[in-house]
Amino acid sequence: MGHTIEISEATYRTLLALAREQGQTPDAVIESLVTQQARAQATVDGVQADGRHHYTTDEWFRHLGMTEEEIRTAKAEAEADNDADT
Repeated sequence: MGHTIEISEATYRTLLALAREQGQTPDAVIESLVTQQARAQATVDGVQADGRHHYTTDEWFRHLGMTEEEIRTAKAEAEADNDADT
């Protein structure tokens, strides 16, 4: 199934040049760019484009059942270790 979108003539020329440089069709370039952008945005939001979630350390600790106090203690210990290494 296909869809039509309208873009300016200047943008279309840029798209054609990019497609030629990459040895792809304009459609393939657009699909690739949109997919890359979706993955980048999803990763920023903490969720991969395929639906996998990337937990922050705190989220992971909570997931494992640690209390907020245990998380604070673990952070303090890690920071002390980092300070000792420098």
